[in-house]
This record gives sequence, structure tokens and C-alpha cells, in this order.
Amino acid sequence: MKGNMMKTLALCFCLIFPVAVCLAQTETPTTKTPEPQLYDHMLGMKQTQEQLLGRSPEEQERLQPQVRQAELQACQRLRQDRQEGVQEDEYRRQGGDIFVAYVQQFEQYCERIR
Repeated sequence: MKGNMMKTLALCFCLIFPVAVCLAQTETPTTKTPEPQLYDHMLGMKQTQEQLLGRSPEEQERLQPQVRQAELQACQRLRQDRQEGVQEDEYRRQGGDIFVAYVQQFEQYCERIR
């Protein structure tokens, strides 16, 4: 009886150990969340501005720091795009000619608020 239990334990060990080793060696894939593109920042800012229009002046004033933060993040993304050499064609693919014109205006705005 003791021999049968030892055989059973040895068999379980032989079956489970390779699976455990295999799982331990398998790397879990790391999923990197892509950083928002400039177009995503612009859409977010547009939605925020539209939401602010329906609020009281006091509420708009209270939310101004968050709006400013969103603008600064979009400016940072634009500067990063420029450093990486993103061309107007990429912006055109993201949002059309209207977005290209908006980016040009926004770039001037970012230079002024620096």
C-alpha cells in the first residue's frame, strides 16, 4: 500500500513538474498601451470645450486648470511629433485637411503659451 502511494506521488510529480516548468519559462506577453495620438488629444479637447459651454461661468472657471492641462498635453504631443518627424500626411490620414489646418493653428498657439 505504501508502495502504491509512492508510485502515485511519483507519477503525479512527473506529470505536474514539466507543466510547472513550462509555465514558469513562458513569458507573458506585455501589452503596451499606445500613447494617444495628437488627433486623440484634439478630440478630447473639443469634447471638453463643448461640455464647458453648457456650464455656468463659475463652473467653467473652476474647470479651467483641467482644460489648461489638456492643452499642455496636446502641445507636448505636438512637439514630440515634430521631433519624431511626423509629416502633414500623417495628420491628413488621421483627420483630413481640416485637421492639418487645425494642427498648424494649434502649433502657433502652443508657441504663444510657452
